[in-house]
Amino acid sequence: MGGPAMRTLDAGIVSRITAADVAAVVETLVEQGKRSTARDVVRVSKRFWPWMGDAGRKHLAGADPNAMAGLRAPKSGSKPKRRYPRLPAVAYMLAVAQHGVLSTSVGGAIELLIYTAQRRLSVVKARVDEFEPWAEREGWGIWWQGHRKIGQGAPTEDDPRHGSHALPLPPHVWRRIDTYLAFSRREADERGVARSEWMYPAARPRRLGDPVTHLSPHTLTHAVAAMPGIEASPHDVRRAFATVCQRDLGVATPVVGMVLDHANSDLLEVSDGNAMTRRYTLDQMLALKAPALEAWQKAVWAERLKVELPDSITLKEQIVAENLRQRGVTDLEAEGERRRKAAAKAYAEGRTWRQRRRPAGATNPA
Repeated sequence: MGGPAMRTLDAGIVSRITAADVAAVVETLVEQGKRSTARDVVRVSKRFWPWMGDAGRKHLAGADPNAMAGLRAPKSGSKPKRRYPRLPAVAYMLAVAQHGVLSTSVGGAIELLIYTAQRRLSVVKARVDEFEPWAEREGWGIWWQGHRKIGQGAPTEDDPRHGSHALPLPPHVWRRIDTYLAFSRREADERGVARSEWMYPAARPRRLGDPVTHLSPHTLTHAVAAMPGIEASPHDVRRAFATVCQRDLGVATPVVGMVLDHANSDLLEVSDGNAMTRRYTLDQMLALKAPALEAWQKAVWAERLKVELPDSITLKEQIVAENLRQRGVTDLEAEGERRRKAAAKAYAEGRTWRQRRRPAGATNPA
């Protein structure tokens, strides 16, 4: 609702906004090739107006709960073609994630996603206690991934790891994980707070009063999309892993399927003719997964060493510029002025984050 296309309605009075006004916004988005965003605008609008027009809220804006009843979503466009990024593109993503221009949590999450080829949600929902050294192999670690797509039961008192998807972490990756944990603990100590149970905690709660949980998977998508020159998404890393492992590294197809944790793969590259290896055994097949993940890590790192990034200031400017471009911001001064006015209005109404978080009766420090 706060996207650039919807800002054409900012000066309007809520009670006078009609389905035709929102339909014009939807048409603009379709012309820009943003059908998915257009469908989201319709979906949210058809829920938002009835919410605003509820008997307990209607006096605030005078919204008609039936104002969007005639609004129709545009048809879905052609299904986007799957992308299979090459190894240099994955290595570039890794280089940016490790550079330091992204937050500690976001950079660490992207790094883990690249080295393990796991889904965004699995990565952001990782907990600190899911990571431990691999006792059988010195220098290695194991990620006992609790969130997985294939249902394998829940933890029990006798087996707290039951149902997990175990991934061996090669020495290079385990050192990076260990370094990240040490840094995040030190950072928490300096702020005088306890280290979050989440491996990659969010910067703030989703809503006022909610606890701070983990990063949103969309945060990883936006961070990667803003990397200059990168057209791949975090999920495309899984396709790159499958392709490189089988085509270049000689990893057997069933082993690739074990690592990716696919039930019924929609990718020809990871079809697994022997479903027993993932559905009918409690053995985590660590000895089979380890060589595959180590070969992938070494291949990515070899390409990573070839990447040359600009200095921090330039790289950050490029990321910010790309982020603004994707959001449809073309005039930085106008956008800055809009934000300043919105912030001033929110402050005057007592709606800023700091004001709402401040305990009742508290005053500003001298």
